[in-house]
Amino acid sequence: MAITIGTKVLVDLLTDLVATAGEVRGVHLRTVLGPDGDEPGDTTLLVGTSTNGAVLGHTWSQCSGQLPPMIWPTVNCRVLIGALKGLAKGDKAHAVDVALEGDTVTVVEAATLFDDGARVEFQVGDLEPWPTDRVWRILDGAPLPTPRDDRGLDMPSTPRSTWAPSSLTTLAQIATRRKESLHLFQTHSNQIHRAQIGDRWVGAIAPLTAWNHDDPDKPNTDVHLERPDELDLRWLAGYSGGVFVGETTFPDEKPADEPLPGLAVVPEVRGEE
Repeated sequence: MAITIGTKVLVDLLTDLVATAGEVRGVHLRTVLGPDGDEPGDTTLLVGTSTNGAVLGHTWSQCSGQLPPMIWPTVNCRVLIGALKGLAKGDKAHAVDVALEGDTVTVVEAATLFDDGARVEFQVGDLEPWPTDRVWRILDGAPLPTPRDDRGLDMPSTPRSTWAPSSLTTLAQIATRRKESLHLFQTHSNQIHRAQIGDRWVGAIAPLTAWNHDDPDKPNTDVHLERPDELDLRWLAGYSGGVFVGETTFPDEKPADEPLPGLAVVPEVRGEE
């Protein structure tokens, strides 16, 4: 069984999947026939899913052909990304064939003039431990239930959710690479939050539960600001998202590299050596 897919497309797909993958579980890949955005009808898609237990990512890209469910070890994905980046550089039409024979994956340049393109081979990982039921329940099931504490009691939902910086960084990096906004969907402050980035990436992120400070409704720190004599809160009454100080650049601000009016810039004078 084999597929043909754009080289850059495969690199981009694996790059995002490696970001959310653990070293043990690897990356789950398979082809499906399904919808892709606003395009009419069903399309053959290479679908990938990965998780490190704290972050989950699920994404897909179009291809031709068919591949069964399989696990690509994370370390092999990194090696393949490095190899394919060089092949696709400067050639948007460059494509590769991905074949599975037994337990061996072969990735080779699509038919070239002499049919002797670059080739990468590696062994698939163990598919049995992959947590299919948990992944599906998190991403595609009903709203997630209220989490319970060690005594089996429902935990109260609070305005505070606590995150591991590494988990948030992973989602931010994927969103930045895709040039898309990051959307988080909350059903409970201590429950897994579903996430979406663009139209071809969906996932989830797990909050931390270790930090249990005094007040869950606001930050538990001092604020060293001077209180204004008068507070004009009209802006807050009409606020609905976005920047909260008006324009991102004030009209009277000057770029840092432009001298202020009346300020002379004296060039540096160096003595002879």
